[in-house]
Amino acid sequence: MTILKSKVEQDDITKRISLASDFAWTGENEFEVPEFNMPKNFGIGLIVGPSGSGKSSILRSLGLKEAEFNWDPNKAIASHFNSYDEASEKLSAVALNSIPDQLKPYHTLSTGQKFRAHMSRALQSGAVVDEYTSVIDRNVAKALSNSIRKYVDRKGLKNIVLVGCHYDVIEWLRPDWIFDTKTGILSTERLARRPNITLEIRKADKSAWGVFKKHHYLTADLPSNTPHCYLYYWNNALVGYGSLNAFPHPKLKACYNIGRVVVLPDFQGLGIGYPIFKNLAQIATHNFNHTTGHYGRCKVVTAIPALQKKMNNDPDWQFIKGSDVRKSQKPNDNPRKFGGYDETYFKKHEHRITKAFHYVGVKGFDLEDPNLVIDNILETKCWIDNKNRAQNKLTGNIIKDFRPPIAGETDYQFIMERN
Repeated sequence: MTILKSKVEQDDITKRISLASDFAWTGENEFEVPEFNMPKNFGIGLIVGPSGSGKSSILRSLGLKEAEFNWDPNKAIASHFNSYDEASEKLSAVALNSIPDQLKPYHTLSTGQKFRAHMSRALQSGAVVDEYTSVIDRNVAKALSNSIRKYVDRKGLKNIVLVGCHYDVIEWLRPDWIFDTKTGILSTERLARRPNITLEIRKADKSAWGVFKKHHYLTADLPSNTPHCYLYYWNNALVGYGSLNAFPHPKLKACYNIGRVVVLPDFQGLGIGYPIFKNLAQIATHNFNHTTGHYGRCKVVTAIPALQKKMNNDPDWQFIKGSDVRKSQKPNDNPRKFGGYDETYFKKHEHRITKAFHYVGVKGFDLEDPNLVIDNILETKCWIDNKNRAQNKLTGNIIKDFRPPIAGETDYQFIMERN
């Protein structure tokens, strides 16, 4: 048992404070440091409890010390790693995915971003992090914890000890052991899986893009042929955006292209982006086109390596082709021949590795998917006409759940500030 002692001088103020509560006090303070036998050979351990319950004292008693890092004010935070791959992996692991933020120097970041930058450099076997998630938003804390757990498992890291006062990260971090300083109980049973995330989808218009455009990895512009925009909510908080573009094609009738998908930085790391892609494909393919005689089609072109890999491994997507088979532009070619872009744009992206996929999964909404909540979808009304012929008519919108207006609201930026 470790007892910490401290002594202060008594004066009129301390005497009045102790007398007011009938607290027998001589100027000496004692604190018993909680003790436990820390397990060996684990991935992530968590010491959790209220402020002042001895968490930091436990670290000292175990001989554990948090690493300190120097940040060059003349370098971007991404430049503090040994390679591009390491920077990309570790910054993504702490849900610091915003490209503009990765290119900023450390001293210009917010307090929460600084914490995540510190975590990115601390992520290695034997790491110790005190005050874990104390300075960040709770939704960010959940996303961060989920992302760290996946990174640690993927890399096989060992003996990482995190210390904090928030219990809400436990089900997302899923530590291999937990010591609770409030109860003095050590638990070594790891949760099997994280909680489900249920997204709500609401139809929007093009003005919603203003909230998300600065977070898109490629361009802030929205294609002009974007008739369908959707907002995604989690626990009433705006988390993501998706859009479908009309895609005229001589063979793929009634085809849509997934135009933009963006998850707000605070919610990156929760695995929300890919379900949005799948949901947009289900929206695009749900409607049966009676003119062409088949359901709608959906395709997507992406330059994101992780998304390319995920779609390659998902039987719901069929690989079409990659940018390695892109035709070269000839001198006499129409400058708008290549994807509708001019020569300058084509040259700028000529060496980007892109892959195109066609959605071949469930036509319409997968009602067995517990992670998506869809309200009123498009229905087909059937009847018999006066010549005894079967007829049908599509009724309603793709999504009827329009968010009710908020008094005093002028644009979609207000939604993000409100949440």
